[in-house]
Amino acid sequence: MGKIRIVYIPQTKVLEHQKKGLKWGADIMFENLKKSVSSNFELIPHHSLENFPEAEIFHFHNVNSTIPRRQFFGRTIARKYLPQNRKSVIAELVEVNEGTRITGGIRGWSKIEQKEMLKHFHAIHVGNARMKEVITHPNVFVCHAGIDRVLFSPSEEKPDSFSICWAGDSEKEVKNYESLKDLGFNLKTATRKNYRPHNEMPNFYRSSCVYVNLSSSEGFCRPMVEAAACGLPVVSTNTGVAPELLDPHWIIDEDPKRPGVIKEFQNRIQELKEDPEMTWTVGRQNRERTTQFSWSQVAKQFEDMWYSLVKS
Repeated sequence: MGKIRIVYIPQTKVLEHQKKGLKWGADIMFENLKKSVSSNFELIPHHSLENFPEAEIFHFHNVNSTIPRRQFFGRTIARKYLPQNRKSVIAELVEVNEGTRITGGIRGWSKIEQKEMLKHFHAIHVGNARMKEVITHPNVFVCHAGIDRVLFSPSEEKPDSFSICWAGDSEKEVKNYESLKDLGFNLKTATRKNYRPHNEMPNFYRSSCVYVNLSSSEGFCRPMVEAAACGLPVVSTNTGVAPELLDPHWIIDEDPKRPGVIKEFQNRIQELKEDPEMTWTVGRQNRERTTQFSWSQVAKQFEDMWYSLVKS
């Protein structure tokens, strides 16, 4: 079998990020998959829905982003697809490129109800094991988001004072960002508005003692895993890959908006604050568990998905 060509369609926001010199989840995913997949694969980035190069597989980073909305794809593409019919862009590609396989990711729970879209894909990948059980598609794979465990690694130096940290999109309601201040501990954040370059994030995590995730919903939760790789204890809701990463004691299986849940988070964090030795031990255990999320492991997950389609 020759080299398998994968046309990789990221979110349009990747182009916006490149212009601004930013790097976010979709950017990191493509960059590292391209470096990490075996030589049997060639990943070709493509940022529009026109003039597709020939390939065995078209891969969409995010299924939810393939809906032909004017504000997402732009007026030119919207005019091309919407006037004739209301089919999804994926349906158009399947018809035009007979024989080419279409794969795509569901990166979070927020739009998982868009089941009508899924029938146009030959395979779907999800960010955590629990999502696989609820997707109504015959060909679902777990493909984690991945982290660089060399870049994200522990430091022997301890922070000068106790603090907690959080990273992500503070404007997404499911993140429960506003509730972080209710925890009552010194808080450090990295957000879209308070942007920190990707290569500076390890020092950001290392400058704190505990990572906290209050999200009501996550597909993977990359910052949680990055912080764990840096040797931090993590206190989290039962979202994303928390069950695959953390000891159950540090997972609070309740919505943070419910009465008393913030107090539960405070109690767990206080345990760590009062016992530096336990903080160190839990952090090192977390570090070891992030091996499964290294890019070499994640690339193998994607390869298995794509191989299954080419061989079928």
